[in-house]
Amino acid sequence: MRVFVVDRDHRRRADLAFRLSGRGIYAAPHDPSDPFTAHRGELALLACHDPVEDREEALAFLQRFGPSSLLIFYSDEVVLSHVVAAMQRGALSYFQWPSDADGLVELIAWTVTTAAAGSAASTGAGSLATFPADGPSNGSAPNGHQNGSGNGTDSGGAHPKTMFLTPDPVRLGLVTRKADAQARLGTLSRREMEVLRLVATGHSSSQIGEMLNISRRTVESHRSSILNKTQSQSTAQVLRWAIEGEVI
Repeated sequence: MRVFVVDRDHRRRADLAFRLSGRGIYAAPHDPSDPFTAHRGELALLACHDPVEDREEALAFLQRFGPSSLLIFYSDEVVLSHVVAAMQRGALSYFQWPSDADGLVELIAWTVTTAAAGSAASTGAGSLATFPADGPSNGSAPNGHQNGSGNGTDSGGAHPKTMFLTPDPVRLGLVTRKADAQARLGTLSRREMEVLRLVATGHSSSQIGEMLNISRRTVESHRSSILNKTQSQSTAQVLRWAIEGEVI
């Protein structure tokens, strides 16, 4: 699997590439205007900084190179609508930089190691490495949101994850991740799920209170409860669980 770090800021992409090198992973740094050299059918992973124009370019990369390419976004300012839109269209996950840098590096390392282990097994070159089926220990495994008709296209334009050409261990991680997300979300009450869905669509706590005819303080209480019940550290992480569990 080839890894690309796509970022307009040369210091930020160099920092991420350096962090990955510490895990034994070479990541080719790219400005978004640079041409990519990955070929259709080749396993490629993009870690892409997310100003809007670069996000659209990266998502276009997924369409161009097909389901064997994977995409992770990071941003120094996380916008919840960006998290939802990116993951619903095929991104594996979304991290805040630099506070979530360790999680980002962990997910990339897990994906690369898993893909390499699966490739070795498929060619008889060795045995599978041992790792948790649900991905990295810090809870940053790929999402299991599946869509697409199985023929490489779908009406929503999302990346067809059911067509992954990645090795079986990665697919297993996606399936178990979905089950884990649904188990976490299953602890939420009906009202908490209503609040979560409204947060995902970009509504503020005040707006949610008006829509549900409850106080802003009650909405904030529900949001705090959602974080605690799902063992999440941020609203963005909760939204990742919700998309992985296919509830939004």
